[in-house]
Amino acid sequence: MSSDRRRHGSFEDRFVAFVDILGFRDIVSRMQKEHGLFSTVRDALKTSGHPQERKRKRKSACCGPSG
Repeated sequence: MSSDRRRHGSFEDRFVAFVDILGFRDIVSRMQKEHGLFSTVRDALKTSGHPQERKRKRKSACCGPSG
């Protein structure tokens, strides 16, 4: 174990997203008329998942389930 790891403990990469609630409310309202907006928001939220999950998905897409 490296001395840095012992000193600082174990850390994981994480992402934090802040959603402008007022702006998000407007987007949700607009979805009723602009149907393409739903998939845009859905896809944006999907891409903001846990970094390990994204890494696993990339690996399986690249190399198949066996790695």
